[in-house]
Amino acid sequence: MATDTLHYQPEDGFILRARRSTYWARKMASLIGIWPHVDVGLRVRWYRMLYYFMLSMHWFNTYLQMEYFFRNLGNLSLVIQGLCTFGSICTTGIKAMRMHAYEAEIWDIWKAMENASFFKKVKFLRRGDNKPIFERIDKNIERQWKEVQLNLRFYCLVVGAVAFTYSIIPACSNLYNQFQGNEFNRSFVYNTYYPLIQEYVRRSPLFELLFCSESLSGFTTWAGVVAFDGLYVVLVLYATSLMRMLGELMQETTNPAFSDEERAFFLRECLQQHIQTIELIKKINALFAPVLLVQLLTSTSIICVIAFAASISTDEGESQKALMVLYLIAAIYQLFQFCWYGQRLQNESTRLPLAVYDAHWESCTQTFKSSYHILLMSSQRQIDIRAWSFSVMSLETFSTEIKECCGCAFVNSAPEFVPPLEKLIDFSEIDVILISNYTNMLALPYITEGTGFCGTVYATEPTLQIGRFFLEELVEYIEASPKESTARMWKEIQHQLPVPLNDVFKPKNWRHLFSMDAVNKSLARVQMTGYDQKLDIFGALQVTPISSGFCLGSSNWTIVSGQEKISYISGSSTLTTHPRPINQTALKYSDVVIMTGLTQAPHVNPDAMLGELCMNVMMTLRNGGSVLIPCYPSGVVYDLFECLSVSLDNQGFTQIPMFFISPVADSSLAYSNILAEWLSTSKQNKVYIPDEPFPHANLVKNAKLKHFKHIDSEGFSTEFRQPCVVFCGHPSLRFGDAVHFVELWGSNPLHTIIFTEPDFPHMQALAPYQPLAIKTVYCPIETSLNFQQANKLIKELKPGVLVIPENYTHPPPIAPQKLDLVIDQVPDKMIIKFKRGEVIKLPLKRKRGRVFLNPKMAKTIVPQEVQPGVTISTLTGVLQVKDNIHDLLPLEPSKEELEEHKSKSGPPQPNSQLRNIKYEWGTLDINLLLKKLAQDGFTDIKVEQGSAEEVTLILPSEDTVIKVSEKSTEIVCGGKQSLRLKLRDLLLQCVQSF
Repeated sequence: MATDTLHYQPEDGFILRARRSTYWARKMASLIGIWPHVDVGLRVRWYRMLYYFMLSMHWFNTYLQMEYFFRNLGNLSLVIQGLCTFGSICTTGIKAMRMHAYEAEIWDIWKAMENASFFKKVKFLRRGDNKPIFERIDKNIERQWKEVQLNLRFYCLVVGAVAFTYSIIPACSNLYNQFQGNEFNRSFVYNTYYPLIQEYVRRSPLFELLFCSESLSGFTTWAGVVAFDGLYVVLVLYATSLMRMLGELMQETTNPAFSDEERAFFLRECLQQHIQTIELIKKINALFAPVLLVQLLTSTSIICVIAFAASISTDEGESQKALMVLYLIAAIYQLFQFCWYGQRLQNESTRLPLAVYDAHWESCTQTFKSSYHILLMSSQRQIDIRAWSFSVMSLETFSTEIKECCGCAFVNSAPEFVPPLEKLIDFSEIDVILISNYTNMLALPYITEGTGFCGTVYATEPTLQIGRFFLEELVEYIEASPKESTARMWKEIQHQLPVPLNDVFKPKNWRHLFSMDAVNKSLARVQMTGYDQKLDIFGALQVTPISSGFCLGSSNWTIVSGQEKISYISGSSTLTTHPRPINQTALKYSDVVIMTGLTQAPHVNPDAMLGELCMNVMMTLRNGGSVLIPCYPSGVVYDLFECLSVSLDNQGFTQIPMFFISPVADSSLAYSNILAEWLSTSKQNKVYIPDEPFPHANLVKNAKLKHFKHIDSEGFSTEFRQPCVVFCGHPSLRFGDAVHFVELWGSNPLHTIIFTEPDFPHMQALAPYQPLAIKTVYCPIETSLNFQQANKLIKELKPGVLVIPENYTHPPPIAPQKLDLVIDQVPDKMIIKFKRGEVIKLPLKRKRGRVFLNPKMAKTIVPQEVQPGVTISTLTGVLQVKDNIHDLLPLEPSKEELEEHKSKSGPPQPNSQLRNIKYEWGTLDINLLLKKLAQDGFTDIKVEQGSAEEVTLILPSEDTVIKVSEKSTEIVCGGKQSLRLKLRDLLLQCVQSF
């Protein structure tokens, strides 16, 4: 194909036309010292220093003038013009520094533009009729250079007129007034002054320097503005021409005179040309983006301020108004050209999809149409020059990232995985992680490594060991088939891609798989626990793993905090399989039950699926075919070994081998037979016979089940024969040895692939391999709770509050008509539903807490019976709270109390008073009180009985009255404090206390 192509060649005089059209932009750039050194008379370094000096003098002059006009003249017009000039000079300085910083990049782009390098890279077929398209490209280029030339001439004229008016005319006027001996004329904004001398009798050297530099600096500002803005116009129009030529090239992709191979050639050329154009625009964006924001703000402010000043009636005369109008025109045109040419480029990018649609694609073959959608999607890349937000999507990468198969789009990349939602919670703040089963720990390294996690992970021994098998297998599968690069760019245009790529959840958050080192570090954090073992969590909680019956070592968890109980149910099963049965008793009467992990295949029965699987295996073997069962290295595969081995023997297929291929096959088979305490009762009983709990040990001994690490392991090629049954991973069919068997057997209808894992939709798993002739059977064997079993379990557990995922409250998408596949509403019970990523608050409030009483304090308790069967006592101590454990300790005497006790002097200590406090209760004994009063010298006591519950004691000699009622006792003693205290003590001796 390369010998039949030719490159586009521009017309003669292309470089000359480019130089002539960009003359003013190049010359103005030379004035500020950024063009090639041969075009600059002085040394570039000193020339730039001179330019910045002139620019700073202009800025300093403007500042002095504004200050003088504002303080002395009060001339609003002059002040406003000074402010506008001040802003313009600052913006010009930023432009000049930006061009100096990007001088090398500007020169590279400019040389490529002058030499038509981008145009010359485009290839065409020699046998095609290229003359018309070449003529159209030449006309577009010629029109581009003419527009550049006219724009730069007009722009130089407008900006030069402003610079001339604000610099040369005031300078000439000032010189004229000096020669004529007139007073210094302050009518022009750019006439400078020396602020330290009020009388202008003579000129100082500083004044002359400021005056001369100010007159010249107007032209330095002019040069900086025209150079930067002109460069913007040239480069954006050049990119626009490239986009226009790309539209012409797209028409050739469906030329009926070409074959599919030749059309594909033009398709690749369009993609490559689009890539180059986008890269060019990215460079232009990097150069202009920061300055354009400053320019937009400055120009808008100048337009508003000058328009406001021009609308005010003043007496400055027509010359001042003419200057403001001229300044206003320059500012408006400057802002207009930035927006106009940015819009031009955006319009050209918008026309690209139309060019694809307008091409005669309907006459092409179906094979070409299937790849033509790539060009359609790539052409929809919107380029918005005004916002300066370009996508980082590379079309060259796009053409290799997105692959099409049977009308479906796929990402050609190394596998990526969805990590936990790390923005939802800070992993470093997690104290404890409870793992229910080994299928729930595959993302553990994403949480514990590199996140600052320093908590504890709890799991049962089988969960830890089998989870290690899963992670090791996953890591080895990924490392065994590395990809040269990872597809990232498709995520930038995800919304433009077809289903299902446009529906995936946050693909930018996907991550590569962790390393084996990260797996080992993560699993080292796990602490093993056993069923019904109570674990103390900082004294605040007590968690206990309970058998869930789902798989080896799978657990439900109870979380108890004092009087509250929470049960977490995940991945549970009431079926009779090899794990220990579910423990429902420990889950009963919980305040809150959180239920997740229900079956992913609620519409099927696992026993029926197991029977259907055996039937399809027998039919395939009877027809001379082989069976592929993608599976995990542990779990249901143990039951499949047992079931299929029996079926093979019953059907007479005793010589049919079964192959188990996994990097951890040896470890998985060996470990499963030493977990007697975690197995069902029937499996445990075999251990005591003694016998192997699983039959696959005998199958291995009898060579009916053969296990290998990989298909290239030693001995596999010798042992492998067909027909056979192969168990291998991965169930997703995206990596692992299952990929090789799909490619090996996919074209033969005698073979069968049976999917038993419901984690992956089987049609999506097979989609990249289509078309396939192999028979496909979907027999999901899911032993988790279905909805009927879950509803029955909820009724038996009787939870106070039920927390479930929202999708459990409506039928699943695979069976929307089955209204029974939902969690029923529990009468008089609250149900809390949650969605993915949602944070919920459980309706639990701690009402009581447990306090541990110190034994020493317990010995000092003297209970008092206040009523039959009720005794009370007071306690005075120190409450100590540590790790959420409350201890009541004795109130030991302090050092000050001990010294006070020895000296028997000094004020009483607070702790001493607390220890001596007593609480009175019961009714007052009147007779005992009279006796106490008589013993204390009160003999003339009169007793008056009021009502049945009220007695009054009168002491005439002391002028005192004591009123005793059922609810209160009052002492009226006429202000005698000592007497009142004495009577109070006698009263307290007549009541019970503790």
